[in-house]
Amino acid sequence: RVYPMGRCLVASTALLAIVLAVFMSMDYSTLGRMMRAVEKFAYQEFRKLNEHIKDMHGGEERQRFFDRNDFPLVKDFESHYLDIRREVIDVMQNVQTPQFDEVVLGQDVLNEDHKWSVFQLRVYNRDLEFNHVLAPITAGLVRKYSEISYAMFSILDGPKYIPPHEGLYSGVLRVHLPLIVPQECKPAGTKPQCYIQVMNETA
Repeated sequence: RVYPMGRCLVASTALLAIVLAVFMSMDYSTLGRMMRAVEKFAYQEFRKLNEHIKDMHGGEERQRFFDRNDFPLVKDFESHYLDIRREVIDVMQNVQTPQFDEVVLGQDVLNEDHKWSVFQLRVYNRDLEFNHVLAPITAGLVRKYSEISYAMFSILDGPKYIPPHEGLYSGVLRVHLPLIVPQECKPAGTKPQCYIQVMNETA
């Protein structure tokens, strides 16, 4: 059933008031157990949604890599490659960037050697204005496209190996624009020294 927005807001406000009242009457131990239960429920429901999204797009046979020519925003970022590269170099020289697992909790297994740091510009549709000041051209490109939900400089202190992993949500496409590629990372023979592997496909 679809409810009018006003009634939805009233119902949501009433529910929030009840929840807050219940929380305030709990001791910390009980509150902690309830919060963990809520997190577990949310995680399970999110996983169900994610499986549904994958099934809608072909399940395990779904397309892994896409043609960048089909996405105008990719061409836009590529056309500003030199500007973006200058900004990431400036950030690397002047900012103590946090480790990936410090800003994305629960991802310690991907960064046990602490060689993966990040500089975030947009996180789940929220712009980090204090970082935009340090990378104004890149930030301007990010702001230009509302469909970008997450944007960051990803800095690997190579050699770095990121173990195979699966995100919680398959409803977005991930775009990587190489900015600084060490000479030793260039393809050597038939085996590339730097690559991204998704299932059995490598780029």
